[in-house]
Amino acid sequence: MVCGGRGRQSGHPCQSQEIYPNGRCKWHGGASTGPKTAEGRARSLSNLTRGLKL
Repeated sequence: MVCGGRGRQSGHPCQSQEIYPNGRCKWHGGASTGPKTAEGRARSLSNLTRGLKL
């Protein structure tokens, strides 16, 4: 089984054999790297603490 994700420049399907359970390779469906901006980090923190009773 191959990934099948499309390349940006070539448009050809990815031929990677290393597949995650979601059916894609590490380049076309890997784990999130998290928020990068200060606004995104603040939003992520507020979502994390929203349901907690501190």
